[in-house]
Amino acid sequence: NLSRNNLQNSGEIFAALKCLGGLRNLDLSSNFFFGPISDHMKDMSFLESLCLDGNQISLLPTPLDSLTSLKKLSAANNQLIMLPDGCGAWTQLEDVNLRKNMISTIPPEIGNWTKLKRLWLSHNKIKIAPPEMGNFTALEELDFTSNLLTSIPDEMSKCTGLLKLHLGQN
Repeated sequence: NLSRNNLQNSGEIFAALKCLGGLRNLDLSSNFFFGPISDHMKDMSFLESLCLDGNQISLLPTPLDSLTSLKKLSAANNQLIMLPDGCGAWTQLEDVNLRKNMISTIPPEIGNWTKLKRLWLSHNKIKIAPPEMGNFTALEELDFTSNLLTSIPDEMSKCTGLLKLHLGQN
């Protein structure tokens, strides 16, 4: 847990931590990371949980297809404008929290996140929910509150495990 430490240089942090192959959970929330996050993040394929909440991150490195063990990703309350190339390789994801960012589009490759149980995308600028979200048959909670949606795809009817659906303020 490296949260709330006034850290500023993500390059130094990820370069130092990438040799810790036993590290599974990394919390870098509430620091002072600004702009694009370091490319050294790609070298942490062993991570299962990554929390980057409450920074000023605008971009995750691309491609990020090396993070294949990732089960939980939280990058809420940042300035992300998009998901990175290669995010379709995150096939183990169960929880994704990208609330309060500036994301406007969701790439179709998220259809590979078939183990996803919780997806929080509220307070972004998303206009269209991709039909590939119909692949989320394990999905239990979906939050699209406070976006720009005008409809949801018919394919969402395949999300038969859905227990909570938040679509208000669109």
